Amino acid sequence: MNNTWYKRRTYKHFDKPICESKAIQLVSNEKNIISHSFYPFINYNFEVRKYNYKDNKKLPAKTRPIMYASHKDSHIYSYYSSLLATKYENFISDNNLNNNVIAYRKLIPPKCNIDFAFEAFDEIKSRGKGCVIASYISKYFDTINHDLLKEHWCSILNVDNLPEDHYKIFKQITKFSYIEYDKMLEALEVSKSKFRKQRNNHICSPKTFRARLTPHIIKNEKSIGIPQGSPISAILSNIYLMNFDLRIKDNCESRNAYYRRYCDDILIICDINNEEYFKSLIYSNLSTYELDCSMKKEKISNFETINGAQNIDRAVQYLGFEYNGKNILIRSSTLSRYKRKTLKAVKMAFNSAFIRKAKKIHKQKIYSFYSHLQNISSPRSNLNFYSYVRKTDLRDIKKQVKKHWVWTNNLVTEYESKLLDEVYDKPFQRADERDRKKRENISRK
Repeated sequence: MNNTWYKRRTYKHFDKPICESKAIQLVSNEKNIISHSFYPFINYNFEVRKYNYKDNKKLPAKTRPIMYASHKDSHIYSYYSSLLATKYENFISDNNLNNNVIAYRKLIPPKCNIDFAFEAFDEIKSRGKGCVIASYISKYFDTINHDLLKEHWCSILNVDNLPEDHYKIFKQITKFSYIEYDKMLEALEVSKSKFRKQRNNHICSPKTFRARLTPHIIKNEKSIGIPQGSPISAILSNIYLMNFDLRIKDNCESRNAYYRRYCDDILIICDINNEEYFKSLIYSNLSTYELDCSMKKEKISNFETINGAQNIDRAVQYLGFEYNGKNILIRSSTLSRYKRKTLKAVKMAFNSAFIRKAKKIHKQKIYSFYSHLQNISSPRSNLNFYSYVRKTDLRDIKKQVKKHWVWTNNLVTEYESKLLDEVYDKPFQRADERDRKKRENISRK
């Protein structure tokens, strides 16, 4: 058995983490899966805050529900995800879709969003005149139809009916149950800060779970939707649209167009006179899967090369980057999001130092994650944003990142001086004031 699907998990959940040998023993027997009792997911609502710099105002925060499964359940989902991924890759290879579907796949050689975005921009540069259609599927994971998913699941396995073990997974991932994170803490009478400080990976005993948490379990009674965040959700999102991808790809090839799909992001580069045809093609085909395109997020860009210079009426934004006909830049929203993360990290370090009454804040982690001064010895150093965008090796992008480093360094300096003022200067000032008053009282007596 190929064990690449196994991933050590240490987060807190309703069951305890298990080692690789026990995980293999669990998934190696189909009867174990059929008889396995799944715990509900824990649902955490992740807020994405946005800011409109043109109008200088905050935009409503976008809530994105992320669900994560218990340890044993995650290993089961991971294992069946690997089985489906193998079958799916065969489908991709047989139908020449390797370059068209780019999300949630292990590509050889490995590629990241930089490669995908730059390939699309190179395609625009190579065409003298054309049109870029960027469409977005609204609430993709929440609107996946269960009957259609089951049909495609059978198709990828080349069976008429799902085997018992696969059917058990299908039922658990479609009729999933979950508990809200905040409701869980409230029922257990534990604060968020205390919960984070707990070192054990086991949230509660089965007895406590049945007594306190069972009444708060919510079940998906709809005929649509799968949880976003489970180990199997990504491959299912690709399988669901496998025939859609094939149909769009064939139409694009017949009309000399360029097609890419990254999960719910659809990109087509075509001739200007084919714009309406492909827009209609996308909408009509998505409707057969009971999916909708977001009209608000749809962006059409027309480009033309005149005297060697490419003009684009609207900058093309794709996978965190944008191309305006002259330069490739990091999207302002991507930088803003990274800036907010940096500010949050600095504030957390400041609060920690304030509680400890330290003279300086811990800067190593801040610089490691949010600057070019990354800690090479850290196992997560390859996740540094700087090391990611510097792969582009473009001067304009390096300028954008350099400005961020100056801002980060100034921010850390500002909060360190604030720390000295609040922790040391004020207490010393109050002590000096008390000593002065004592001396005055003594002199009066």
